[in-house]
Amino acid sequence: MVEIGTGFGYSALWIAAGAIAARSAEAELFTVDDHSEGELGYQGLRFAREICQQANVSRVVRFVHGRSPDVLKAILEGRMLDFAFIDGNHHGGQPYADFHALSMFTHKKSIIAWHDVDTRYTVPDAFERACSEGWTGQILNTSCRLGVSFASQEHQRLISDAFEAACRLALLNTSSSG
Repeated sequence: MVEIGTGFGYSALWIAAGAIAARSAEAELFTVDDHSEGELGYQGLRFAREICQQANVSRVVRFVHGRSPDVLKAILEGRMLDFAFIDGNHHGGQPYADFHALSMFTHKKSIIAWHDVDTRYTVPDAFERACSEGWTGQILNTSCRLGVSFASQEHQRLISDAFEAACRLALLNTSSSG
């Protein structure tokens, strides 16, 4: 698994926790960031390492300094990706560069999630470009306009069902705590 854009580690924590919960013995999440975007810098990396350690998921998380197009070949060493999350620089050509770099390591059952498929950014352009290159795209009704790309049509129903189940669970938790 790969995450582009570590930030302060929140997504890495949840992706790693999900892999551990699924009992994926070979789970390994490479989270890539060059720490140049926003105001977090290396402070975000320190926080990410700390929360992953405290949540007991650090055994599967590998923090990588760099930009995806530059470092993926070296860190993946011929592996194929089942899942990737694009949440790096949301401007210019970077979202598509991230997708293109990741797509070289995908197979027909790979899933790529996109954060902020929103018109404030160029992420929608990259998402649409991925769709024009044979990926099916689905945008989930979330506050961050989460997009999901997949090559296998069997994933469309799986993703819709999982998202609906998560929404029902969130509603149940909200109503039982209120």
